[in-house]
Amino acid sequence: LFQLNTLDLRNDRPNADGIVRGWFDGELVIDRTDVILRSTDFPNMKFNQFLMAPYFGPGLLPHGQKLWIDELAIGTERIGP
Repeated sequence: LFQLNTLDLRNDRPNADGIVRGWFDGELVIDRTDVILRSTDFPNMKFNQFLMAPYFGPGLLPHGQKLWIDELAIGTERIGP
């Protein structure tokens, strides 16, 4: 089971210097500072959409899957503590 309270993404250039940080119950559990969040093909591209969907790999699974999302908040500024 994966639970995450806060996810923070920051990047302004197509370099491996993007920041991805995640918190669970106020404790930093993900801290990466080497992420490429923009493409050199589209260096001025910015996030203006959010899509959250499950990915279960190539092909169909033989049984049904479920995904629960509760109290999801998305903003251009930090939300919460």
